Amino acid sequence: MRKQFAAVLVMVLGLAGSAAWAGSQVEVDVRFDFIVNGKEMPAGSYTLQVNGERVVIKGAMGGAGTEIPVLTRIADRELPNPKLFFDKTRDGKHYLAELQLPGMDGFLFKGATGEHIHEAVTAGD
Repeated sequence: MRKQFAAVLVMVLGLAGSAAWAGSQVEVDVRFDFIVNGKEMPAGSYTLQVNGERVVIKGAMGGAGTEIPVLTRIADRELPNPKLFFDKTRDGKHYLAELQLPGMDGFLFKGATGEHIHEAVTAGD
């Protein structure tokens, strides 16, 4: 009985953490051009809208947003602030690869293929 109660408690706490960011927006300044889902995005300010399993990125100038296909959810990195991770290839191209939000599992996107390094951008920096 205690094991069942503990499992339910863990599920409820996990859902509460996810609910804190569900339907929220993250604003971030990206200082380099990057690629999202095959679309080139110029350096600048962006808003990422998280709604359940959907993530949409929108430029500061408005207009239609671009939905980012989520490949899978990844473990919570226990970061204090929202953070974007980019794959940077040898030729200097950046691909948006991951979004992490405090208190919940992150979102993995299709990043670069082949050899690359990672570069992070923290919201609010």
